[in-house]
Amino acid sequence: MTQSVRRGVGSGPVSPPDEAATPAPEPADEPKPVRQNESRPQALAMLSVVDRIKMAHGGTREQRAVLVRDPNKVVAVAVLASPKLNVTEVEAYARMGSVQEEVLRTIGSSRHWTKHYAIAAALVGNPKTPLAIAMPLVTRLNERDLKLVARDRNARDGVRAAARKFVMTGQARRR
Repeated sequence: MTQSVRRGVGSGPVSPPDEAATPAPEPADEPKPVRQNESRPQALAMLSVVDRIKMAHGGTREQRAVLVRDPNKVVAVAVLASPKLNVTEVEAYARMGSVQEEVLRTIGSSRHWTKHYAIAAALVGNPKTPLAIAMPLVTRLNERDLKLVARDRNARDGVRAAARKFVMTGQARRR
């Protein structure tokens, strides 16, 4: 009797919905479960060294920012060989206090990167930059940046003294 009530014009008997007839979503359509306590740096740390080097060359900006602080020097320096790297990223790496000295040495010994004033100023202001890299770059700073470095307590003593000397003698490069 209920079937006759459910009938519409020109339709046959209506059967109850069959659960097997509805298409089940494919597993590929469902998002993969993400662990709540696993962050990106932890996921990258679980990769092998070879995979991290490959990621350093072809990864995203965020992945490179994590890999440049990697404890393995080979991985950290491999980030600087990425073809996707731009000046603003290298400037940010030169300002970071958490990068290895080898990364700063590589940036400072590359004419390609140190020809940019912002990178040179960032290297001079970073306390981890080796003195052999920072001292020649002090001469390139303008007067305003020299004054900042001369007052910066985080800068290396030799760099601060050289900046103070340039400020006192008035030999600062005018820009």
